[in-house]
Parts: sequence; C-alpha cells; structure tokens
Amino acid sequence: MRKRIASLILAFTVGALSVMGIGNEFRRQDNFIPVTVVESKTVKKEATKEDKLVVALKFLRAPKDRIDILQKSIHQAAKSSGLKPELITAVMYKESQFNENAVSPKGYKGLMQTRWASFEYPEVDTLFGAKELEMWCKYSKGDIRRALAHYNGGMKPPKVAWEYSNETYNLYQKLLDLDRRD
Repeated sequence: MRKRIASLILAFTVGALSVMGIGNEFRRQDNFIPVTVVESKTVKKEATKEDKLVVALKFLRAPKDRIDILQKSIHQAAKSSGLKPELITAVMYKESQFNENAVSPKGYKGLMQTRWASFEYPEVDTLFGAKELEMWCKYSKGDIRRALAHYNGGMKPPKVAWEYSNETYNLYQKLLDLDRRD
C-alpha cells in the first residue's frame, strides 16, 4: 500500500509540474531522482545535496540570514564547474569566512577573493571563483591540493600557498566527513 501511495504522489508531483510548464526544467536538475519510492524512508535517504550543504554551512557558522543565498550560489557554481559543493564551501570559508565584502591586502574581493568579485551578486562571485578553481584543477590534472595552491598563489605558488592548500584541503575533508555521518 505504501509503495502504491508513494508512487502516486511522485507521479502526481511530476505530472503537475509538467502541466505548469516547469516539469522539464525540474527533471534536468541534479537533485531530482526519478525513482519508484518503496517507502517514505527512501525519500529521506535520498536527501538533496542542498540539505548536506546547509549542514556544512551551519557547521562553519555561516551567518544564518545568508545561508539560503550561500547555498544557492554554491550549488549553482558546483553545477556549472563540476566541482563538489564541499570544495567550493571550504575555499569560500578559507578566503572570506562568508563575508561577501571581504577585501584582501592585494585587492582580491568577495566571498571567493577573486579579481572579478561582485559585492551585489554573491552568485557571480562564487561562480567566478569556482570557474577559476576548475581551471586550476584541470591544470593540476585533478590534484586538488595542487589546484588549491595555484588558486591561492598563482602559477608558481609560494610556501604560504601550500600551507593554505593543506588547511583548505583538510577543511574540505571534514565537510565530506559530515556527509558520511548521516
């Protein structure tokens, strides 16, 4: 009986979205999983990445009034760049501690400390930072520690950039471990 009810609810939801003209966009999102739900517990096990991201943001003590905006911008940047949201979150925390008005002594700005930061649009800032990190990941052939050092120190990262890399990578691992505890 539960199986039938859950399947009907899922079919109704998808059908209603299709009728409203947003079904195709909804189906293309990463967090939509077309499954036949066996029990309501299955739905809980398939929690979206956003839920895990909120846990990570709270763990890092992001401002409560900014969590929704940070979550949205991190998720959009992760989807666009192919990077894990936890990695983007770790870099964002390390660079600005979620202060979108942060400015470094060298003039880098915003959440991700890029040259192209937009204080008005954190989504743009996060996307630029994620795209730059994606570029360094490709350059480093997938070596995240090396990519982080390049992100912080440029083409020839100094010793301090490697320290940043290790600290950020360790934070990234902690955020991944938060996911595994569930």
